[in-house]
Amino acid sequence: MCGNQLVTVKKRYQEQDRHAELRAIEATVEELAQLFLDLNTLVEQQDYTINQVTEYVEATTNDLERGEKEVDKAVEIRKNSIKWSWYLCGCVVLILAAVAIWLFVFGPGKDWIKGSGNSASTTTTVVVVTATPTPTPTAGMAKSLVDAAWTPAPTPAPTP
Repeated sequence: MCGNQLVTVKKRYQEQDRHAELRAIEATVEELAQLFLDLNTLVEQQDYTINQVTEYVEATTNDLERGEKEVDKAVEIRKNSIKWSWYLCGCVVLILAAVAIWLFVFGPGKDWIKGSGNSASTTTTVVVVTATPTPTPTAGMAKSLVDAAWTPAPTPAPTP
């Protein structure tokens, strides 16, 4: 019986070892299940954040496309404004030229072009009187002054 008892004891130890190994495997499986539950919780928590980031990226992409269109439109408007400012400047120059021509033809400037003969405005005659200076004789010049015929300069006739 001794051999039989030995076999039974061995079987019992083997069963206990197997049972302990099964318990260790069960604990590992439970731990793994808990890890999967924790991972699932983390994924669910991060899902909201990831969805928000995705929405922000889409909104940013839309804003950039809209911004590109607005910049292109602004460049076109700027080109047109420069062109229209040149047109406006040309029109101002033409208007100023037309006003100047009208003033010279029909306004007070017409006397400058046609002359002052038919003008109703007052004309002024300027008479220029010139006097010749009398030289002061020096010792060396005294004889030459006496010998020279010293005549006054003619006065200009008044202009009509």
